[in-house]
Amino acid sequence: MKFTYALIPAFLLATGCSVVKTADEYGSNTAAVMFACGGEEWTSTLYDETFCLMQSVKNPNDYILREDTAESYASAVAAGLTFGLSLLFDGDTQEKWLAAAREYTAENYGSKARVINFRQNMASFKGYSFEVLEPSWWNKLSNADL
Repeated sequence: MKFTYALIPAFLLATGCSVVKTADEYGSNTAAVMFACGGEEWTSTLYDETFCLMQSVKNPNDYILREDTAESYASAVAAGLTFGLSLLFDGDTQEKWLAAAREYTAENYGSKARVINFRQNMASFKGYSFEVLEPSWWNKLSNADL
């Protein structure tokens, strides 16, 4: 039992550090990253759902796609009321998040832009990081004589 009590502060410290680092890199404040949308609200036409999208200050082609604030709180309340069983029936899959990232990329960079390095973001409950490979780079790579 003492071991469990020792792990709780370590977990909170690790989570807090990742949130502070994310807030610095994506030009937001820690409270907004933890409890609200630290970026812009973007609505997917494919899923008719609103996401929180944060763009990196250091590298403008790096993004974090997160659940919007209202849906995050609703998921947390539902999980608490059902003792976590509602998480088993959540419709959010990694493929859905990847499709939303591809939709955003196509809307803002063109249909030839690609999503690369798509991975789960540990600073948020439901969120994924990704990078955009712009069409000009893609054309240079595909037209190169290798």
